[in-house]
Amino acid sequence: MAAPKNRRWIVFVPLLSAVALGVVLMVLRTGTGDLALRIRIIRALNEGGGQTIDMNNMAAFTWDELVVLGPYSTAQQQADVAELPFYVRWVVRLSSREDICVLAFKLGHRYRTHVVMPRAKGDFLPAVRPSSYVNDTALFAGQLKGDRILVYPAKPLEAR
Repeated sequence: MAAPKNRRWIVFVPLLSAVALGVVLMVLRTGTGDLALRIRIIRALNEGGGQTIDMNNMAAFTWDELVVLGPYSTAQQQADVAELPFYVRWVVRLSSREDICVLAFKLGHRYRTHVVMPRAKGDFLPAVRPSSYVNDTALFAGQLKGDRILVYPAKPLEAR
């Protein structure tokens, strides 16, 4: 009779390992956000040379609102304005960090994805403003200042 009890580990160890792996992968994925989009944005900033960067061309998914969250954004702002899920707020810890900005993409009033941008690669801090960016206004221009690229909102093409 003791043999069946000893074999329970055969079921529980792989199950617990799969759950632990899932948690680790979720934390890694949440910590950077959409990594492919982050790479495209950084590459465009590095190669842009002051040219306008249209976020519509960067994202490979549908979105209609972009919220730029600067360093030390409160959990309230992250939840109410960008509607970041609790696990993103918990992993990214934006409210206590100065070295990153978060670009939160929304579709309608629902969170779609986010990108954690290191300010050393592209500092969106000058772009932060109270209102969100929609598809027509999500145009940015990078400007090299010292060793940092400062990212500013660009004027729409028809307004130039």
